[in-house]
Amino acid sequence: MEKNKIRKFRFLKREEYKLLLPYFVFSFIIFIFVSGFVFYNYRERVSFMEDNQNETGLRVAQEIDSFIIRASDDLKILGKNFFCLDCNEENKHLTKSLFDVNPYIYSICVFDEKGIKISSFNRYNSDPTIVSDDDLKSVLAVKKDVYISPVMISDYGLPFLLISLPVLNNNEVKIGTLVAHVDLTALWDIISRSTFRNSGYAYLVDDDAKLISYKDISFLTNRHYLNEVPVVKNFLDHNHSFSVYGSYFGQKVFGTWSYVQSINWGLIIEFPVREFTLEFLPFVIFSFFIFVAFLGFIFYIFFLIHKVEKANIKISESEKKFRSYIDEAPDGIMVIDYDGKIIEFNDALVKITLSSSAKISKSKIYDLICEKSLDVMKNHIKRVVREGSAEDDVLYKKFSSKDDNCYYFNISSVKLSDKFILIFAKDVTREKEVDRAKTEFVSLASHQLRTPLSAINWYSEMLLAGDGGELSENQRKFAQEIFDSNKRMVELVNSLLNVSRLEMGTFIVDPVPTNFVDLMEDVLKEQQPMIIEKKISVKKKYEKNMPPFNYDPKLLRIVFQNLVSNAAKYSPIEKSIYLEMSLDQNKKMVNIIVKDQGYGIQYDQQDKIFQKLFRADNIKKRNTEGTGLGLYIVKSIISSFNGIISFESKENKGTTFYVSLPFEGVKKREGLKSLS
Repeated sequence: MEKNKIRKFRFLKREEYKLLLPYFVFSFIIFIFVSGFVFYNYRERVSFMEDNQNETGLRVAQEIDSFIIRASDDLKILGKNFFCLDCNEENKHLTKSLFDVNPYIYSICVFDEKGIKISSFNRYNSDPTIVSDDDLKSVLAVKKDVYISPVMISDYGLPFLLISLPVLNNNEVKIGTLVAHVDLTALWDIISRSTFRNSGYAYLVDDDAKLISYKDISFLTNRHYLNEVPVVKNFLDHNHSFSVYGSYFGQKVFGTWSYVQSINWGLIIEFPVREFTLEFLPFVIFSFFIFVAFLGFIFYIFFLIHKVEKANIKISESEKKFRSYIDEAPDGIMVIDYDGKIIEFNDALVKITLSSSAKISKSKIYDLICEKSLDVMKNHIKRVVREGSAEDDVLYKKFSSKDDNCYYFNISSVKLSDKFILIFAKDVTREKEVDRAKTEFVSLASHQLRTPLSAINWYSEMLLAGDGGELSENQRKFAQEIFDSNKRMVELVNSLLNVSRLEMGTFIVDPVPTNFVDLMEDVLKEQQPMIIEKKISVKKKYEKNMPPFNYDPKLLRIVFQNLVSNAAKYSPIEKSIYLEMSLDQNKKMVNIIVKDQGYGIQYDQQDKIFQKLFRADNIKKRNTEGTGLGLYIVKSIISSFNGIISFESKENKGTTFYVSLPFEGVKKREGLKSLS
């Protein structure tokens, strides 16, 4: 026993893994996708940052170029106007104009061809910073073009450089040299404010890899050579690669360089990798949590699979039990679509119809129904689709029967969905035969009673008319009682005959275009004596220009007579009756309402109101007359019209009847007699 349990458990586990395999595969695909997405996003961000660094470097390098070129061009203009080295007044005026134009040149020194300083013009009163002999020698060695010195630090700790220019005579022979001291403070301002993404920074190196500018000017007091820094090597080798490396200042950075063409400097821009990682980290964490959440969902699915498996087993067992109950049911059960195709059915239906499962599964419900009941069955399906449920008696045939007899089904149907209908079909042939025998007996008895009742009616009328001689007061009273009682008996017999014709289906239906409003007004005129006697007010609301519909006016009159006469008969004096007729264009129905303020129907007896010979207890106490057949006849007629009747009632408040009849009307039917 234990081994069986273990085997069953292992089998379920294997099944679970089989079910879970697609989820594992999908999770692996999601993992690859998320990883690829993160990597792609990382590369895109690095590429974007490289472009931004290059763009920033190019812009700053152009600013530096502009600064140096401007100083050089201004000095060239001054040199062209220097015709005399010792003309101090004229030269002083020229240099003052230069100082006004370029605020970054703060001194001009004039040297002869032997290198002896002839004059010096300063923006400020103090003398310019003294430079070394080697530096001065390089400055004065300029022949034709402009010479730009390396960056130097002044006595005040500020950066500057020297720009020298030869002074030529008319024969283009060098007669001296102009040397300008250029303040680089503004240039350093450009460098220091050129930050990249808040944490990035820039600095300059010359073509010897010497650091010549940094955000901290004090850092330049000592000479720093950056030959070993990868990005500086790239600059020296003119290699424009974007690289990640350890910077000279001690942190891992992304680095790019830009070329300052006018002076052969390299502008380096670096951004800390740590800052980039911190910016990218939230995206990585978010992607990771998405993946973890998905894995959590997968494991949750894994946790539920076992429960689902158990639930499926229980559902399967329940379905088997339910199917066995249906198959063991004594009555036929089937599911059909709106076209009548039989989708599902039980064994009882096969037995009742003496058919086979294969044959029924290929059939429509109309194939089971006798021709006489085809219209009833079709209308039944329409009512179920429209109202949600319906009940009718139809004739069916047995496939293997040798005779052509038809048998009775009582079918109760319920709409399951927008496609299917559930039908319960009970064989009521025997009950119908018994009812038919009773109906035929009632019909025969009623016909036999008509002759003596007619005689009684005739002779009582003669007595009351004095044809048999003058009657005393008591004799006239007795004769009147005989006449009234006989009249009630005739009404009962006519009602019984109507019931028998309805149940046997022998009544005539002769439809003609019928004006509902005119017919209702005729019925109201017939009821005027009772309405006037009880002082009942009648309120009416009819659809304007209501067209005629194809119905039997005699049968429709019986419906209107019963509803209106009941409303008047079972209402106290000085109450009101409300009549309404309207058209429902969506449902293609004529809607009729008859409402009273009468005695109503007690709640516990409302389900019996359309049964034969039923009268509510609260009505019998107030009015002893009545057959209890009127509403049964009304219901039967409306059902034969494929219509609907319903009601609402509260005891001592009144009753409202609702009747709906289709626009299409009814078809003509031959019969033996019309209803009385």
